[in-house]
Amino acid sequence: MSDPRFRRGGAGFARRPGLLFTVRKPPAGYAPRSLVRDRNYALQATINLLRSQHEEIAAAVGDLVALFDMRYADAAPILGPARMRIAQIITKHLKTEDELLLTPLREQRLMASIPGCEAIVIETRELRLTYSRHIGTWTARAIEERWSEYVVVTRQLNERLMALCDLKMKDFYPVVLRRILYDPAPAPRMTA
Repeated sequence: MSDPRFRRGGAGFARRPGLLFTVRKPPAGYAPRSLVRDRNYALQATINLLRSQHEEIAAAVGDLVALFDMRYADAAPILGPARMRIAQIITKHLKTEDELLLTPLREQRLMASIPGCEAIVIETRELRLTYSRHIGTWTARAIEERWSEYVVVTRQLNERLMALCDLKMKDFYPVVLRRILYDPAPAPRMTA
């Protein structure tokens, strides 16, 4: 090779004192990790974050459901903090979901290109509104007066919440993240 960068000891190589070999310097602008590797890392990191938040939600729901086997008098001191914990965790998760998934989807106009995306967004919104109404309806006094009814209604609501979490984790997040990270071009719009 005639290029001086590739000759031993040339500008493209660096000698490290005390070492018996030379190391080629990367060209300017070279990224140490490939774009695909970076995308794979981002995909896995985001999935792991969302999964850990879903696990937090499941644990909080489990703590609340465990109270349902108690008498109201025994569960009452723990009930308020358990409900508050679920609300805080869900709020944090929805914010994360919006920042990492929904905002990029909207900005890149990709919502319509992902099958089932709009339905999941609508179900999430409806469940959030239902949960808010549930909290408003089931005050401490209402729960005390109708404990057994509260238990039934809350179990159903939490089953719906956990089913949505499972659906998102298995079928929604991987598709959305791959679309955002690997294929960000919006699908062509159909015109009639």
